[in-house]
Amino acid sequence: MYERENGYVLIIVLLLSAAMCGVAAIAVDISVALWNQRVIHSAADAGAQAGVKLLGTSLVPNTLNARIDQEARLIAQANNINPGEITGVQCGTWNTSNKTFTPCVPGCANCLCQSCVGNFVNAVNVLTKRDVTTYFAKIFQFNLFNLALDSVAVNNNIIVSDCNKPFGIGESSIYNNYGTPQESLAVQIGSNFTIGKGASGNWGKIDLGGNNSSADAYQYNIINGVCSAPIAIGAPESPGTGFAGVSEGFKYLLDHGLNTNLKLVLTSNFTNGNSDIIIKEFIIADFISQSGNGNGWQGTFKLKAVKKDPTNLQSYSGGPSLLVY
Repeated sequence: MYERENGYVLIIVLLLSAAMCGVAAIAVDISVALWNQRVIHSAADAGAQAGVKLLGTSLVPNTLNARIDQEARLIAQANNINPGEITGVQCGTWNTSNKTFTPCVPGCANCLCQSCVGNFVNAVNVLTKRDVTTYFAKIFQFNLFNLALDSVAVNNNIIVSDCNKPFGIGESSIYNNYGTPQESLAVQIGSNFTIGKGASGNWGKIDLGGNNSSADAYQYNIINGVCSAPIAIGAPESPGTGFAGVSEGFKYLLDHGLNTNLKLVLTSNFTNGNSDIIIKEFIIADFISQSGNGNGWQGTFKLKAVKKDPTNLQSYSGGPSLLVY
């Protein structure tokens, strides 16, 4: 009787040992998969941070598009990921309220910033994948771990209202006798004023952050603002040629609630032709409405402040400029 019971115990011990060995073996496969997940996650983080640092620079969209893709992939690959494991690099918007990333072109893994012209952009997303072959789990017909994850890096320094808009308003639109002892505001703080065809004063595009003559380049810079280009009171600036992108850019600001506290440039009055204008000061204004387009464009603003310096309205020294999610 005891010998029979000992035989049963031996069988149970053998079965439990086999089960424990199987669990241990699968745990090895899972550990390998988790290690690989950390590797591709770190690579995605590094690539996204490298790409997002280029946002807010003076690069025009076509150049920016190629540079972000190149930089993100290069740095990711330097962190132990193969080129084929980077499935996409996207530009888009990070919503700080609900912590969600929206690419400029949903569903497009490699559209990048060229497709973001006309959109506010503050984030770069790097998408990765890696297939990890199992060793012991094959016993249970489990041959592969399909790992896929992405990393979003956000540039907190790109905030629409805090960057200079490449839009100049002639001094006579705001002041009477500007720069003289008789100087006075023609528009009072808190009041609306209208510029454009059929209105007093004049206006024009400014080549802050590069040539803003094309519609794509100007829309990108009027929406995102020019955060890094050097600009100084008293300095000459080249006016952007034509009117392309003006009404489209301001329409986007209105439609997306990004039309308040815009930092605009007060300049010497624009002349016919391409003569340089002089930076006089910086004003803060809300954009209220517009009508027409081209040389028939007309815009209404609400004056909030005058004689502002060219630095950002807020200081970011209290927190990181880059966040990774």
